[in-house]
Amino acid sequence: MHCQFCGAALEKITEACPFCGSQVVLGERYEIRAVLGRGAMGEVFYAYDRRLANEVALKRLNPQLTGSQELRESLTREARIMAKLSDAGIVRLFDLADFDSGLYLVRSEERRVGK
Repeated sequence: MHCQFCGAALEKITEACPFCGSQVVLGERYEIRAVLGRGAMGEVFYAYDRRLANEVALKRLNPQLTGSQELRESLTREARIMAKLSDAGIVRLFDLADFDSGLYLVRSEERRVGK
């Protein structure tokens, strides 16, 4: 992954490029605003969708695991199941996207301060 503004190689997704300070943007669409969490299987980012003017959460399979076709298929199955569900208590799925060889679930994000 590279910064789209200065071209610097980025080892991981952060809120801003450590070299030029510009905000990291995926697919010329999703501005990364915060890292919500990292685990053994993946990462979750809080982002802003420039196209739909909406806050979203991006769930990404760890880069070390993206070569596993089985894990990519598992994430795709998860997305297909989520896309069929509809309830006020379920986080809405917007998209399944592939950026920089990473597979992302794009979900609605409601940040609640103090909760």
